[in-house]
Amino acid sequence: MRLIIASALLAITVSTACMSAQMRTANSAQAGTLLAHDINGYSLDMTLAQVEAVAKGPLESIGGGQYKMKVNVIDYDFGFSVLGHLFRIDSDQDLGNFIPDRSFAKTLTERMAKKYGLSPDGQPDEGPIGWAYTEKHAGSYGTVNVLPTVELSAYWDGGDGQPVMLHIHLIDFRIMRRDIDKANVAPEANAEHSAKF
Repeated sequence: MRLIIASALLAITVSTACMSAQMRTANSAQAGTLLAHDINGYSLDMTLAQVEAVAKGPLESIGGGQYKMKVNVIDYDFGFSVLGHLFRIDSDQDLGNFIPDRSFAKTLTERMAKKYGLSPDGQPDEGPIGWAYTEKHAGSYGTVNVLPTVELSAYWDGGDGQPVMLHIHLIDFRIMRRDIDKANVAPEANAEHSAKF
């Protein structure tokens, strides 16, 4: 059995071998945010050094600004911006061997809502929730687009003799865009003044 908590802007592929699946998405055309911006103390916008301080150990680089580590039964995958700020966190936690039911889904939903807040579409009576916020963003040439800001999604799989794994995905696209813009300022200015004609 596989239960999915997914945002509308993030597609999570679920194996066709699942016996059943539930999904809920949350959208807001207006910019919003979560009550919390961390997973187990690893907060968005931290530097690599700050993340390693919380982890009490070094992270393993896997290239492209991505790092991974394992703490007890939780595997982490971190994404850092071009200026070295944490903008994406993925965690995979082994919850043990049991058969998940509706009560488990409801409890998980309530605990996540308590930490991160209700989804923009409200709290369902039972089952999963997800978060996806957007905002209007002016591009380089003044074009205004609606872009994602913060997304949070989670799902679990396993059971029926297999360990139940909880997968959580948290990302803030604003951090990524902010740092790309900052990193672009100096080389762009240099190019403006060094162009020869």
